[in-house]
Amino acid sequence: MTTICFPFVGDTVGGSHISATLLARALPPPYRAQVVVHSEGVLTEFLTHHEIDYALVPLSGYVGSATGVCSHVRTVARTLPKLTSYLKRAGVALVHTNDMRMNLTWCVPARLSGVPQLWHQRVPSTQSRLDRMMLNFAAEVVCISQFTRDSLQHERKAGARVIDNPFDTRQPAPNRITVRKKLIEELRCPTDTRIIAYCGNFMERKRPVEFVDVVARARDICGDTPVMGVMFGEARGEYDELVLRRAALHNLADNIHLLGFRHATEQLLAGADVVLAIAVDEPFGRVPVEAMLAGTPVVAAASGGHLETIKDGVTGLLVNADDFDGMAAALCRILNDAKFASELADAARREAVNRYSLDSHAREIASVYDRLIHD
Repeated sequence: MTTICFPFVGDTVGGSHISATLLARALPPPYRAQVVVHSEGVLTEFLTHHEIDYALVPLSGYVGSATGVCSHVRTVARTLPKLTSYLKRAGVALVHTNDMRMNLTWCVPARLSGVPQLWHQRVPSTQSRLDRMMLNFAAEVVCISQFTRDSLQHERKAGARVIDNPFDTRQPAPNRITVRKKLIEELRCPTDTRIIAYCGNFMERKRPVEFVDVVARARDICGDTPVMGVMFGEARGEYDELVLRRAALHNLADNIHLLGFRHATEQLLAGADVVLAIAVDEPFGRVPVEAMLAGTPVVAAASGGHLETIKDGVTGLLVNADDFDGMAAALCRILNDAKFASELADAARREAVNRYSLDSHAREIASVYDRLIHD
């Protein structure tokens, strides 16, 4: 078997980790994935939950975490012996990095070990001098969307390939009635409550506070329809407090529920009446596709990767990113028109199943491995 190393820091779980670990489990022969984690925490808990084996290779720092050339050089010098030793000991044929700290930290050890690195660009490029310099070490660059590729502004952009993120489309659609019943029981709310869902870690780009603003507007214009916002995701910094304060300001303290990070997102989103993907400049937009597969209609900010994953009026509704009244109106259109909501959700699931197959993603990535390892 040919070993592909998937290294991660370990201090967070997001869309890049979900996509990469899905791929790691679906690699076709002769490839086998070796997941490497540098620190125990939420990611190792996630891997254990999904029964994914991993190797723990502790590091004391990562290239790009601090500023200044001297800092980067020191970090490379400190991590280089351990990473090159691991590559040799594990018989790694290729390193597949999936976030910027790993892209930057592993590129020099991989190059000096004669091991090709697949640099997976999963976020818009920062255009920093460090990023631009380190990109030259990568054997290949793959981007998760055209939006992400367009951000590169680097000579490597011309050869960068766009490959859609994978989803396990082989799973049947969740039973929305059953999931909704469980969610209603957890929330202890009336059965006729209409649930608007947010999914994502609480950070500025994901706009959790603005989600509350839109739910408040939707409550005001949806008439007698009882409306509740549920929020799935890890609250970072003080964002949980900011969200709760904004909810209190709108007299929504009892109608905004922070449910934390959960596994099996698609199952959870199936319990909502509509998903509001309010984030801006999403590199890809995993949440809308998860909702599409769950059979739940989507309203999304017309920004970033959402413009590539959603066909406005066909597989979801796109609204100008700063038009909160427009978002609220789109939500209420779905909540108040069951026939339209059903047609939107059915078309969206068909699109997602056909486009985001895990098997086709694994084959595309494996074809890149073939070229890099055997050419």
